[in-house]
Amino acid sequence: YGNTYNAGALLRSPEAAAFIAYVWNNRSQQSEQDMMHSKEYQDLMDCYPSCPNLIRWACSALVANHSKPTNNAFFQNDRVVYKDKDGNVNPHMVYPNRTVFAYLQGHSTGQISEAALIDALGLHFFCGKFSYAAIPNKMYGCIVGVTGTLNTLTPSEKAILDNEYRVE
Repeated sequence: YGNTYNAGALLRSPEAAAFIAYVWNNRSQQSEQDMMHSKEYQDLMDCYPSCPNLIRWACSALVANHSKPTNNAFFQNDRVVYKDKDGNVNPHMVYPNRTVFAYLQGHSTGQISEAALIDALGLHFFCGKFSYAAIPNKMYGCIVGVTGTLNTLTPSEKAILDNEYRVE
């Protein structure tokens, strides 16, 4: 339950950009296996010989997501943006290995500039996930106070506070 912080890193390099462009330009004609045997993929692997498994994983994730829809993306101020779950535009929201394809789509229709596209072209690496709900138990010895809205909680939410956080 609860939201998570999903940590990641973005690898920007000419080789990564070339592979991403290759995947985009060949998305309807080639299989994942064909893409992973392309010259662009091999150039990327050759550029980072010390971490082939990491590069392979990131490229597989990218290729697997090349056909996933990004229909909730829209373009604003030369950026791909999304609305968060509350309906607010969040310019920092990114869907790893999907947002890059939204940038390519926006560039192909003239809604994203070349400079913005170049800045967005990169391979995403997943580094970890942190549950905001777990932080109080892991970081703090005690909970000193809670909000005054406890009487509006559902029984299941109250059970979580009782059982997980020992708030009575």
